[in-house]
Amino acid sequence: MYVFVKTAVGCLLTANYAVPLYTVVSNRHLWDEPMAVLAGNLSATVLLFGMTLTLIGAHDIVQLQVNYVCETLQYSSFGLAVSFKMSEVCVAVDQFVAVTRPLHHYALMTRARPWLLAAIWLPWAANVLFGVFGMSFQLERFAETALGSGNVSLAFPECRWERALATV
Repeated sequence: MYVFVKTAVGCLLTANYAVPLYTVVSNRHLWDEPMAVLAGNLSATVLLFGMTLTLIGAHDIVQLQVNYVCETLQYSSFGLAVSFKMSEVCVAVDQFVAVTRPLHHYALMTRARPWLLAAIWLPWAANVLFGVFGMSFQLERFAETALGSGNVSLAFPECRWERALATV
C-alpha cells in the first residue's frame, strides 16, 4: 500500500506543479521578470521531485531490484528536495529586496539572478555527483550500518533511502 501512496503523491506533485511551470515557460515576456523565473525554478524542482518519487514508486511496483537505479533516484530526489528549499530561500531574498529596495529591485535582482539560479541547481548537481561517487566506491549505506552484516534486502525490500544513501 505504501508503494502506491508514494507513487500517487509523486504523480500529484508532478501534475500540480506542471501548471505554474508551463505558465512561466510559455509566456516569454515573464522571462525578464526575476520573480517569475524564480517561481518557475521552484515549480521545476518540485515537478522533478514528484517525477523521481513516481519513478521510485514504479521501481518498487515493478520490483526491478536494480540497485544503481534506486540509488540514483534517491540521490536525485534528496538533491531536488534541497533545491526546492533553496528556491524558497531565493524567492524570499527576492521579496526582501522588493520590500527594502523597491526602486532598485529590478536592477539588483537581474544582476543576482545567475547566482540565485546557481544556488538552486548546484545542490542537486552536487548530490547526484556525490551519489555517483558513493556508488563507484561502494560507500557504506545507512542500512548496512544499522543492520551490520544482516540481510539489507530483507529488512528494506523497497527502494528506500536507508539502503540507497551512504552513511557519510
